[in-house]
Amino acid sequence: MDEARAKVVFPAYGIILTRGSRYVAFNPQTFVAAEINSSAKLFLEILREPAEIHKVVEEFKILTGMPKESASKIQKLLQKWEVDGLLEQHPLKREGLEWRFTPQLDANPQAIYISLTSECNQSCVYCFNSSSRSIQAENGKRELDAGQWKKVLEEAREIGFGQINFTGGEPLLSPHLKEVAEDAKALGFQVKLLTNGTLIDEEWTRWILNNIDIVNISLDSSRPEEHDRVRGEGTFIKAISGIKQLVRAGHPSVIARPVVTCCNVSNLSDLVDFLHFNLGCKIGPPTICVPNSLEELTGSEPLLPEFSEYFDSIVRFTDKAAMLAGHTPWEHPELKYACRCGTGAVTLSIDPQGDIYPCQALHTQDMFSGNVLEKSLKEIYFNSEVLNHIRTFALDSIEQCKDCSLVTVCGTGCRAIAHNLYGSLSSYNQLFCPLYKEASYERIWRWIDQQAQFSVVSI
Repeated sequence: MDEARAKVVFPAYGIILTRGSRYVAFNPQTFVAAEINSSAKLFLEILREPAEIHKVVEEFKILTGMPKESASKIQKLLQKWEVDGLLEQHPLKREGLEWRFTPQLDANPQAIYISLTSECNQSCVYCFNSSSRSIQAENGKRELDAGQWKKVLEEAREIGFGQINFTGGEPLLSPHLKEVAEDAKALGFQVKLLTNGTLIDEEWTRWILNNIDIVNISLDSSRPEEHDRVRGEGTFIKAISGIKQLVRAGHPSVIARPVVTCCNVSNLSDLVDFLHFNLGCKIGPPTICVPNSLEELTGSEPLLPEFSEYFDSIVRFTDKAAMLAGHTPWEHPELKYACRCGTGAVTLSIDPQGDIYPCQALHTQDMFSGNVLEKSLKEIYFNSEVLNHIRTFALDSIEQCKDCSLVTVCGTGCRAIAHNLYGSLSSYNQLFCPLYKEASYERIWRWIDQQAQFSVVSI
């Protein structure tokens, strides 16, 4: 075919977004976006039907009396969009979206979440820790001791994992935390502590300063009553005390981050000022309160906020954090072709008894991948049927998602949420779909504006 006479098309799955008087065109197949004006928008709409660029421009010039110079500029622009990939040559290679990352996720070991204990001094109403304790009680296994954890760490290092995240329960309640964390540090891991902060005193502060690289502390609000409503009376002042001690001691990476619920969503952006000006710590990304089952949504006091209010509060939080701190709180702000998260490939989660699961949000019996006392960590990581199923799971098998123009941006959302709410990794995430769509639109706009992009739902 003569390339000069080839037909091009802005395919049906191409998106044109409108915000005020601005327009953005986005091709989710090629992952190319461009800000356009109303005239360019008109040409893209015309090119929804395959046509030769020069013929479209010539016909439009005759119809409107457009000057030759203007027509030449438009033709060059459309040709550039064809080269860039905003427009595609017709016939299309495939009418629907091509899942470049389906079906295989490569094993790419990065971080392990180690729950040293399920014991906790708080009873957060949304926490899945109680269900984890139930599973552990049923299986009758004993918790690993420090020596057994050291063997796990050595195997993790051999495989190639680089970060260890100590969590719980509340990890400071574990009698093994100090010894196991020091072993992790000696083995060269980046060591991260996920804590509610309420137990941090001067002694803990000295130890953390020498042995923990990153400290994540849960703080839901700048208002004590909002924080305490979910986590328990008096927990706000204790968490604040822990943060202040670490900051005064000079720890370089103290991060406070909230869980967003109905209790704190309306005042979420105030927390940014409080963390920056009052506490002097880093600002961590908020995560939405995720129900563990659909039944939780029908309780007398449901905690899941309205998505419209939640999304607006996240935008305000993000923009204020960027203004005050000079960057957003999100760890991976860039917009990329969406794939599944690293569940089971990049990350693993190990409970106090050595049971392995794909991630912290999938501590369910059907997601059990093996036990480190029965098989080596290496054998489980590479050969577990559960983990290999997750890595090879085809996202385009989700009927409601495979033809959506935003699927390459949202990646069908969190599979753990879909599993926990609807019973399967391949379930359509019906409840959260509207939120994923709004987040995808926002990412595209922020990408165009060369600002920070973000993922609204994280676990």
